[in-house]
Amino acid sequence: MLAPTLRVYLALALAPLTPREGGHEVIRAGQDPGRVGGFLRNAFPVERYHEGVTPPSGRGSLAAAPAYRAASPSEGRAARSSALQIALVLFVALAVVVAAAVYAVISGVFVRPPPPDRPVIVSSSVELWPYQATFRIVSASRDVEPRNYRVNLAVNGVSGAAIPLPVNVSGTVTAGGDSYSIAWSDPDRNFLVSQADQFAVSPSPYGNFRSDRTFVFHLLWSDGTTIQSASWQTPPESSKPVITFGAVTLTGTTATFSVADVSQAVSPSSYRFNLQANTTFGTARALGTSGTGVAVTVGGVTHTVTYTDIGGDATVNAGDQFSVAGLLPATYYKFMLLWSDGSQIQERSWSTP
Repeated sequence: MLAPTLRVYLALALAPLTPREGGHEVIRAGQDPGRVGGFLRNAFPVERYHEGVTPPSGRGSLAAAPAYRAASPSEGRAARSSALQIALVLFVALAVVVAAAVYAVISGVFVRPPPPDRPVIVSSSVELWPYQATFRIVSASRDVEPRNYRVNLAVNGVSGAAIPLPVNVSGTVTAGGDSYSIAWSDPDRNFLVSQADQFAVSPSPYGNFRSDRTFVFHLLWSDGTTIQSASWQTPPESSKPVITFGAVTLTGTTATFSVADVSQAVSPSSYRFNLQANTTFGTARALGTSGTGVAVTVGGVTHTVTYTDIGGDATVNAGDQFSVAGLLPATYYKFMLLWSDGSQIQERSWSTP
């Protein structure tokens, strides 16, 4: 609402330009001559007189005003100047209000709130194929929007440049002279980085991983610190080991056997495995890290395969053990140890009573 004084000024500045009292515009005692008649009044042939001044003869008479005098031109200029000043003030005030409203809208849309507290994330072991490495989130202390994360990849100790976590499309990181595609999948479609979400890394645009490389994937927080890492290693070229298994021991529904001999010690990430039950085969899976059970489904029945690094040297060596749990009675089984390229290295078979 306009202030009373401002309303008066506007009324005076925009007053009708109609002659009054016989063609004369009368300025009453106590009135400011610069505030009477509107700022365009000089465009009309109207003479203005102060009360108490007699107008010239032939120009009308004012019975209530015995004497008049003519108003000066400077009084009109003063009125116009005051009206323009008021209009300018109103324009500036309106501009300030509009600018404040626009800033409030832009601030709400483009100014991000501070990131939430860092979550704690645990990932699974890496499943390695010649053309792709995948792993998933086993647990997360809190579910957070993907915009709070960044990702990076290091190859043989050489890191690429971190990029925002790709959403709906894959992102590309160049490290060690090669480019790699990184993708995040959100199976529960809650649009948050949460349990069961999966990450995949593959050579870009296509092809297999180079041999004899060590890869480390980094899931980073918005400030660049590492939340979780996953690593894998590709075997040297033409260096597929030769392995011999020992005898199978059956205990309840679990079969256990050891590595009797191996031609060279290689990281478990270079191996895969599969399981056969009677004539039905499962789907090849990456060998898990020591003590981590990996589920494989054969004919609708889920079995758990666990590799144990007895020596603790992070390589598959003589003395290390394999166990297969969830066996059915009266069933023929065959465990197949595979190389990273899918070719078979060794197998061990047995039958349950």
